[in-house]
Amino acid sequence: MKLTRRQLLAAMAAAAAVPRRAQASSASDRRFIFVYTMGGWDVTRVFAPLLGLATVNTEADAALATVGNLTYVDHPARPSVRSFFERHHDKVCVVNGVYCPSISHSGALKTTWTARPDASTADWPTRIAAAQAEKFIVPYLVVGGPYFAGESGVYVCRAGSANQLSGLVTGEALDDADTPMPAPPPTTLSAIDAWLLSEGDRRSADADTARAKVATTYTIAQGRAGELKALGDSIDLTSGSALSEQLDLGVRALSSGLSRVVSLMHPRQNSLTAWDSHAINDLTQTELFESLFSDLSSLMAKLAAATGPDGGSLADTTTVVVMSEMGRTPTLNASAGKDHWPYTSVMYIGGGFTGDRVVGSFDDEQYGNPVDLTTGEDSAKGDLLSVDIMGATLLRMGDVDPAAEGIDASAVEGLLA
Repeated sequence: MKLTRRQLLAAMAAAAAVPRRAQASSASDRRFIFVYTMGGWDVTRVFAPLLGLATVNTEADAALATVGNLTYVDHPARPSVRSFFERHHDKVCVVNGVYCPSISHSGALKTTWTARPDASTADWPTRIAAAQAEKFIVPYLVVGGPYFAGESGVYVCRAGSANQLSGLVTGEALDDADTPMPAPPPTTLSAIDAWLLSEGDRRSADADTARAKVATTYTIAQGRAGELKALGDSIDLTSGSALSEQLDLGVRALSSGLSRVVSLMHPRQNSLTAWDSHAINDLTQTELFESLFSDLSSLMAKLAAATGPDGGSLADTTTVVVMSEMGRTPTLNASAGKDHWPYTSVMYIGGGFTGDRVVGSFDDEQYGNPVDLTTGEDSAKGDLLSVDIMGATLLRMGDVDPAAEGIDASAVEGLLA
């Protein structure tokens, strides 16, 4: 999302006037949790029912299972996958055959998240968060995983792998300085904050448009920082590294109205290649999928138990997006591993889409099949599910116009609720 100085000023004014705990009653107020599995997951272990093919190496003790309208790959060593689908299949949509035109980690990551190989624009979570930024102190909270903020960095904040955000809010960060020092008196802090805001306002009127834009962005960030500090210890901003330890902060951020979008990462906050199974693919992917689905079950329980900003269950107004930047080759290599593959799957959990279904498929060589975007059904005359199409679909779930974001692709209308 590119912001003009006028838009930045309007956003700053709106941020001061709008209550933070917005009432979630439409797609524009839907919350999102992105769960990233970096390195490239093997879709044939859960999502792609390609058993019994000479062209695809699968596990001898795997079997197809169906619950509701979902067919998935079941395995004795992955009971959490089975229990998750049995409990939540009506709230799940699996999208198979998504194509990313890159098989390098960096290229696939940038292209999948932004539809641009150079990540020159903001990623999907940032765009969704920025669209409703005036309602939240931290529109997009990154608890784990990568992000590409583009020109919307003012709306994105990292929690920090060592809970740095919490330390800055509570003042405990001063204790970690090389030379620990006490915080200035509250009156001094208030005077400093007031001067910074005043100076930002003054520089926002600079005749140089570029400098004025930077100053205006800074003023918005400074104002949000002040609101965040005012929360003090009323919200716990700490988290552990494992996905199971990230869940609580993610749910707190949405339930409190602090954020619209949260990103988490499996298995740990900064594990960028944990799923990259170039060797011992079967054991690696089995352990990771078992852990992931166990954590997803915990996440759904926490969302169901949490109260959303509208007073109802947070689960009713939250969409969980689980994705990896690429897939893995159909066949094993000499190290019993699988290498990078440009076709992958995405899983949606919650609402904002039609649940209890699979959209898209793979052919016998694990290439994606075309889909009729109107119905979401396979069609030889349809479109390959590109990252642009999947991005447009995500934006539509968040009530963001893809065309206004410069995305020249149609959404999968048949997938949307």
